[in-house]
Amino acid sequence: MAAPILVTHSADGIATVCFNRAQQRHTLTAEVIEALTVFAQSHRAQANLRAVVLTGGPSFFSAGFDLSALPPPGPPTPETALRLRAAVGAGSEMCRAWEAIEAPTLAAIEGYCVGGALALALACDVRIAAASARLRLPEVPLGMPMGWGALPRLTALVGPARAKRLTWLGQPVPAAEAAAWGLVDEITADGQAQATAQALAAQLAALPVLPVRSVKAAVNACVAQAGAATAGAEADVWLASWSHRGSNGLGG
Repeated sequence: MAAPILVTHSADGIATVCFNRAQQRHTLTAEVIEALTVFAQSHRAQANLRAVVLTGGPSFFSAGFDLSALPPPGPPTPETALRLRAAVGAGSEMCRAWEAIEAPTLAAIEGYCVGGALALALACDVRIAAASARLRLPEVPLGMPMGWGALPRLTALVGPARAKRLTWLGQPVPAAEAAAWGLVDEITADGQAQATAQALAAQLAALPVLPVRSVKAAVNACVAQAGAATAGAEADVWLASWSHRGSNGLGG
């Protein structure tokens, strides 16, 4: 069985993490989420790590959370309720782990970046997107709330009104519009997102490591309060929505 992610390390301290499920559009299964979490936790304070680049494929950065592994919507048994709660909690933990990596993290986005994949990209420090990339949060139109700590991070980047619009409508946002909103930091030609991210990572790797990390910690602390206030309720709200998905008023 192929590894869920591929990790390489360069001599200058840059780790490159690539999704490895191209046939499944790099969906985030439980195995992928666990592998990403383990990577982040094991590299959080690694002294010789200078930057991390996260990337997918040319057509899909990632299609997001793999809903096929979840039980059908409807009133859950205690067992399925715990499974659902654990699945949502695992995604939240993955994003927190990536946000906690002390070195700079860069998401190189080609193609579609959907749902949980965008939540993960929001937990990175920099998002670099190809010109034809599309970013989307489809959860609300599908009858689910947005979880994984994405909303506080999204609001910090684009502001409350745009965060609501992007999440409510669930429509794909082109890279140019995402950049104008502050959701994407740089646009590249198609096929060049990873190379551009690697070049920026090399610049960051050449800087003094302690000031780089202290700036990241200070900036993250400025926006962490809202995320902490909502984290505890996310899994339960998601569970309630999934249980009633498809019924009037909750799932369409």
